[in-house]
Amino acid sequence: MKAKRIALLAVALSTLSAWSQVPSSGFGDKGCSNKPLFPQNAPITGDDYIEVHQLQSYSRSPVYTVRLYGDGRMAWHGETAVSVVGATSEKADATLAKTLIAKARDQGFGGLCDEYAMRGFDGGISVTTVSIGGQTKTVKNQGPSNAPPWLYKLHEEIASLPPLQKLIGAKQNLPR
Repeated sequence: MKAKRIALLAVALSTLSAWSQVPSSGFGDKGCSNKPLFPQNAPITGDDYIEVHQLQSYSRSPVYTVRLYGDGRMAWHGETAVSVVGATSEKADATLAKTLIAKARDQGFGGLCDEYAMRGFDGGISVTTVSIGGQTKTVKNQGPSNAPPWLYKLHEEIASLPPLQKLIGAKQNLPR
């Protein structure tokens, strides 16, 4: 009977965490740490970066990898459902690039779980990497998941950069 109550509680907590009502890691999330990797005052340089690898989902969503450096350099590799297939480079506003990397640092990207487990079957998978001062953290998110809502918003902000919109080609619907 006790095992049934524990199982019910685990399911309930996983469901709540999928709705972002429980701030801690959920059932199935991996590599969770409360220690942030990046100091809040770590300066953002031109070689620091944030990279988003958007993987295939159940819908026909864009599949690509983009790396945005602190100096505005943008390295792109489009795979499917994008305007530009293959590798190319673009330039974004350097101030905006630094702001996006700093936002990831300040929101606590360095303390996120390494992997957030999927809570449904209608989402996609993204792999986000942030590198600041030679320290690198990668987070795999199988949405919809218990990943913090700001991580999804950060992806949307990156996808809304004018050079990236041109490479993707169509309005991107990021899975949640």
